[in-house]
Formats: sequence, C-alpha cells, structure tokens
Amino acid sequence: MNRFLFAAVIVGVVSCTDKKQANSFIVDGTIKNSTAKMVYLQESPAGSSPVIIDSSQLTKDGSFELAGTGKEEAIYSLRSAESHYPFAVLINDSKKITVRADLTNESEPYTVKGSRASQAIIDFDEATMRRAKKIYDLSRQVDSLMKAKAPDSIINVPFSEYESSVSELKRFTSSFLERSSSPVLTLFAFGNYQRLTEQLGLKPFNKIEQTEIINKAFVKFPGNAALAELKRNQRSQQAPDFTLPDTTGTPVSLSSFKGKYVLVDFWASWCAPCREENPNVVKAYNQFKDKNFTILGVSLDKKKDAWLQAIKSDGLTWNHVSDLKYWESEAAGLYDVRSIPYNVLIDPNGKIVGEDLRGNDLISTLNKILK
Repeated sequence: MNRFLFAAVIVGVVSCTDKKQANSFIVDGTIKNSTAKMVYLQESPAGSSPVIIDSSQLTKDGSFELAGTGKEEAIYSLRSAESHYPFAVLINDSKKITVRADLTNESEPYTVKGSRASQAIIDFDEATMRRAKKIYDLSRQVDSLMKAKAPDSIINVPFSEYESSVSELKRFTSSFLERSSSPVLTLFAFGNYQRLTEQLGLKPFNKIEQTEIINKAFVKFPGNAALAELKRNQRSQQAPDFTLPDTTGTPVSLSSFKGKYVLVDFWASWCAPCREENPNVVKAYNQFKDKNFTILGVSLDKKKDAWLQAIKSDGLTWNHVSDLKYWESEAAGLYDVRSIPYNVLIDPNGKIVGEDLRGNDLISTLNKILK
C-alpha cells in the first residue's frame, strides 16, 4: 500500500489560506524513476479540488524548483504530469523545503528536509497505517472464525486483541493531537482519523470529542484562520422534531422536552444488541435523571405487545413512543437510522451534541456535560 494514498485523498479538507500579506516559500528537490517532464505544486483549499500554483520542468537528473505563497500554514502537494494523484504532501512551515522522491518506491515514495510539520505527516501516516492494517487483519480473522463457527473461547482471543487495537489507534491519535505543534498538522491528523475509522467501520470522534479537540486546538493556535473557520462552522445541528404516539396512544413531541438534555434512544424489543445495551441506558438514566436529563425511547417494533413487554422486562422507566412501523418509522427516517441500538443526545436548546453513545461512552459524556 502506498503510504500516502490515503493522505492524498483528504488534503483538501484541512487548508485555508489568504493571499494578503503572503509569505513565500520554496520547494526543491529531485524525482527518480519518472517519465514526466513537469512537476506541479498544488494548494489544497478547503472543500475544493487542488489548485496548481506553480510548475517546473524536470531537468535531466530529475531536479526541480517551485515557489508558493501563503499567509499561514496550509496543505500543499506535489504531483508529476504523468499522474492525477500527488506523490508528496507538505506543510509550508519553513521558507525552504527539499523533497527527494522515488516514484517506484511504494514503501517510501519521498523524504523531506527543512519542514518539521511535513516530516510529522510522514511519521503520523506510517504509524496510523500500521495500526489500521493490524485492525483490518484482526477483523478478518474474527470474521473467518465466526463463519467457521469456532468456539467463543477461540474467537475471543483475536477479538480481544482487535478491541485493544481499536482503542490504541484512538489513544495514539489523541496523543498526537495533544502534542502537535502545527495547526494544519492538527487538522490533518483529525481528518485522517475521522475518515479512517469510517473506512474501517469504527466509531469516529463523537460530537462532544470533536468540539473538545477543535476548541483546544483553537486555544493553542489562536491566529489560524482554518481553525477559526472550522470553529465557526462547528455549530451543533438542530435536532429534527417529530411526534409519535406513546404507550397509551397519546401523541408526544420531541420538542416538548425542550429545556432538558434528552437522549433519543432508538431500539426495538426484537433487537438483541439493544436489549444487551439497555442495562447501560438504565444506569445512565438513574444516575442523571435529577440533573436536567431524560430519555425518550423510540421503538422500531411492529407488535405493541412485544414492545410493552420489553419496556417492563428491562425496567425502562422513561417516556416511550413508536408508530410501530418497523424500519419505516418516521423518526428513524428523520435521523437516518440504519442500525440499532442508536441514540442522539440533544441539549436544552434542541441541538444535537452527541450520537451513538454506548456503555462507558454514554456515562463519561453525560459526566462531562451534566456537572
């Protein structure tokens, strides 16, 4: 795997520059094993495709020199004329950056000198990809054992290692973000983790964690325009309102709980993982119900009797609603619910501040916001 293939996909989401009072920088170096005659320096504006800001003909020995400008640090990349994809990703944290590239070397396509942040991208990407590969391999091993109907005692060995590896990836990324000395590097690592967890089918940083990461970075790098823009755009999404019948058939609206923190809990009596998670939800309700917090259970059941029996059996003593339409539930459609259990945490102003909080994550999140 080309270690920067993933990095090349996400560079466009972390950069923001202003040409006023711009500072210049130089990127020079050599490219080996390329038939291209030109090399391009690309800027990656936030939310847009890379923009070529300079080009250079390659000499016979593959050397080049390019120039760029930027008011603050941003993400740039180098691309040869023979490819649509960059072979190097850079941050302009110094006046001169030297790149030595070998386009046939998949394990180390380039090295960089003169830029600590650009070297940190290389180190972070290598460490992240190594952890991601371990997670992927373990998940395949667990899947194979489950398909072979191996005993739980055998499956639990790689599964336990898989869970530890997932936790390690998150700890590593969180530690990297804490230590980062570059605002753009912080944004790069943050975006990398969110995208990578999505690709691996893992939980990304939730909304509470995202807010905390961005706020800390903004305090650490107060003058950075990209972080300031991200912070401005970080306003919590307004929770869509809905009205469904409760267990007695009385219509109940989500908006009637405005003024409290509300956990909208999507579940069903037929859903085994939901029933396994219910004790954690009960624990959270009992611990925080006197701190301006409540729960609204939304069932994706079809049979009312089964729904009511599950509420009683599991001791779910909060409000419950359901239109008994299974996956066609109006509320499930509004919140794009594709699997259960699933929940959304809504603040007193009706804005979503957390989602898919389970077990210890639910308790720890509520501890943070309901002090």
